[in-house]
Amino acid sequence: MEDSILNIQKTRQIDKLLLLNSFGGQVSSSFKVAQAIRKNFKYITVFIPHIAASGGTLIVLCGNELVMGDMSNLTPIDV
Repeated sequence: MEDSILNIQKTRQIDKLLLLNSFGGQVSSSFKVAQAIRKNFKYITVFIPHIAASGGTLIVLCGNELVMGDMSNLTPIDV
């Protein structure tokens, strides 16, 4: 994750798009990913083509803008 953020920052773009399709995961890990994304980018647009479940929903919350379609789905955050 850290290497990916460093590579993205080398492009010198502050605003980013995040395409997220996740069936969930550990909330603690998802929180760390969300913190890293939020800390390093000024404006984040999150696209959900299908599902952002549990930990994925938590990562979505780091964005400034959320784009969802008819087939998109969020679920509760299971802690």
